[in-house]
Amino acid sequence: MAQIRENWTDVRGTVVGVADSEAGPSFKDVSILVDGTRTVRGFANFLKGAAGKTVVVKVAADTLQSVSMKEGGSIRCRVRRGRKPDDWFAKGEIVVV
Repeated sequence: MAQIRENWTDVRGTVVGVADSEAGPSFKDVSILVDGTRTVRGFANFLKGAAGKTVVVKVAADTLQSVSMKEGGSIRCRVRRGRKPDDWFAKGEIVVV
């Protein structure tokens, strides 16, 4: 079994879409056109160099209810990679639009 390396990255960018997630009804997939990333001290940054790319981040659906997220809006969030290379999850209380 592969081990998961502790990782967190601060991401800022533009929301390019919000969709239902295959992770289940408690998540939404938020597509973010990344403007930049910042390494979180003490953690690996697996999104270094992601500026200009679109990343799909799973955000807790209840977190989205507390913010006004719209396509084209700015977003900042702290994300981590899950078990798969393209699995990204937002740390809910960090999501700001």
